[in-house]
Amino acid sequence: MLTSIIVPLIIRHTKRPLIWFARSYVLHLINAIPLAAYVYFTPRMISSGYYYPVLILLLVSNEVIKTLQFTAHVGFFASISDPRIGGTYMTFLATLSNLGSALNSSVILYAANWFPKRYAYLIAVASCDLLGILWFVLSYRTLKQLQKLPPHKWYLTEGKNTDDMTTSKEQGQNDNQVSLISDKEID
Repeated sequence: MLTSIIVPLIIRHTKRPLIWFARSYVLHLINAIPLAAYVYFTPRMISSGYYYPVLILLLVSNEVIKTLQFTAHVGFFASISDPRIGGTYMTFLATLSNLGSALNSSVILYAANWFPKRYAYLIAVASCDLLGILWFVLSYRTLKQLQKLPPHKWYLTEGKNTDDMTTSKEQGQNDNQVSLISDKEID
């Protein structure tokens, strides 16, 4: 979808991806309300001429917000990842994030069985919105503090300073060049 291409361009140069994530989280909570209302009133509105255009607008706005959240999320992971272990750290963080999302979805779907069938979706959305607002209020300060931490504070062990890492990168490139030269000599 076009939003997946355009939206990441909005925050590509940000130095505060976690703050962008928090703000898009609020947008996601707000956007859930008209979506839930639209789903609830669908049987009454489906035959009207405006049903599909409004539905498309709601779904596009939801997709924009979700893409913004995902981009900010991954941007934050990239900003705190230890360059010495590369993508392994990012993969680990993404795995934990996906596990948390899957567990939340599973719990709410399981709990929906206890709600009255006619209102299960509305109750689930309302309860998730309330929990989301509570989480946001309780954790926004922490998110701001986490965003202010320098990247090396996220590492499991205290790493070398950036000059040492640059030196080791240059050495790695020199080793690669020596390897290429020796390969040419063999040919």
